[in-house]
Amino acid sequence: MKTRFLLVLTCLQAGAAYSQDIISQKTQQVETGLLPAVYIEGRPHAVYKLADRMAHYKVPAVSIAFINHGRIEWAKAYGYLSEEQQVKADTLTLFQAASISKPITSALLYKLAAQGNVALDEDVNKYLRNWKLKPSPFTAKKPVTLRGLLTHTAGLSVEGFHGYAQGSPLPTTVQILNGEPPANSAPVVSIAEPGTGYRASGGGYVVVKQAVEDVTSHPFATVIKDLVLKPAGMVHSTYEQPLPPQFHQQAAAAHDVNGHMLPGRWHTMPEVAPDGLWTTPADLARFLLTLTQSLEDGYDALLTQEQTREMLYARENMGMWQHRDPSHGWYGSGHNDGYNAEMLMFPDKGQGIVVMTNGDYGRRLSNEIIRGAARVYHWERPRPATQTVIKLDAQTLQDYAGTYGMEGLPYHVKIAVEGDHLRATLTLDNTESVLYPASKERFFSPEEGREVTFLTAEDGTVTGLAAGPARLQKMPAAGK
Repeated sequence: MKTRFLLVLTCLQAGAAYSQDIISQKTQQVETGLLPAVYIEGRPHAVYKLADRMAHYKVPAVSIAFINHGRIEWAKAYGYLSEEQQVKADTLTLFQAASISKPITSALLYKLAAQGNVALDEDVNKYLRNWKLKPSPFTAKKPVTLRGLLTHTAGLSVEGFHGYAQGSPLPTTVQILNGEPPANSAPVVSIAEPGTGYRASGGGYVVVKQAVEDVTSHPFATVIKDLVLKPAGMVHSTYEQPLPPQFHQQAAAAHDVNGHMLPGRWHTMPEVAPDGLWTTPADLARFLLTLTQSLEDGYDALLTQEQTREMLYARENMGMWQHRDPSHGWYGSGHNDGYNAEMLMFPDKGQGIVVMTNGDYGRRLSNEIIRGAARVYHWERPRPATQTVIKLDAQTLQDYAGTYGMEGLPYHVKIAVEGDHLRATLTLDNTESVLYPASKERFFSPEEGREVTFLTAEDGTVTGLAAGPARLQKMPAAGK
């Protein structure tokens, strides 16, 4: 009997060691198999090493959590908390989640609705005591609701926020909503009829924050900790802003496009509902797993199966996530100054990945990591696309050079010729993109996969450019 027991124990240990070896091999394959957004036809397919791409993008720290078989299979951190202090990042290092704060805020509102504290389709002013959304011709027929705010269909202004340097005066929530000093953002107002389309509005989530605090009479950070973070097992996460001093030593500092640390290490984000979460990839993975378990098994530590299904898949809730098709994955992305976070979950596979970085080029790096993981774990997507580059004459390229903008937009795009291609610089944060011609008017970025199409008048004069839904006009050259 003793011999049989030892044999079984030995087999179990050997199986565990073999399993760990497989996990280590796949982890290494991800680390050495980063992939670009685009392969260029006729050129060798690029494959990168993580350390090389961190240096290329000037991102000091990366942290990854990988989900497999419905659990966190591995988590690993790379690099350092800042360019100045050579303190190694680890899996408990905190990063700003930026807009990934929003789907977690959405879960809180579903929890409050389930408790009977709010109704998602009522006029939000019903729940606001210390501030009210002003009447507008846009809201004469249909009110702004919590659901509309969560899904970016309420027709409100203020797309996003940049936060406040350490030591700067911080505005109250009401000051942010009114656009009053020391707030550095515009007032949150109605700019379109509710329900008439998607318009990204971080300002709408600030209204949600005010409603939560008015309804519960408690700070938003406390309410979401008790009702969402704790039930989801997110024990290393907080919405507290400014970040409490006891967490400073484990927080990654923010870095700009040149790899320089922001003054004061990071910006404070008093707009906590849309952008204020400090967390780790493992904690975000736990949130994804909690939702998955609720869908599959009715696990109701956070929400019931019905509530989770409605939050994720109801047609009227499009906009809470960037993408949430079960076969293509739930996808969330966030960018604050100096930080980027990406999360992707395939609930039908029990697989997913979360990547967090502390650099302004972090999104490009994170997506290269995710595409590499897709190849290692045999996901259909995301994978590199393939584009053909054509050769354009020097004059055609020069015609595209210039500055592009739009009235009311606080930034411009500068286009310059660089050999046989173009370079685009976004003045908002000085991020740059190399653009190769796929046709006379259409260009693409191999690192991002983004496409830019130049617009021309009937006589061939370049009048503007289109990048996704954005349409920018070419501005007259100085002196003209």
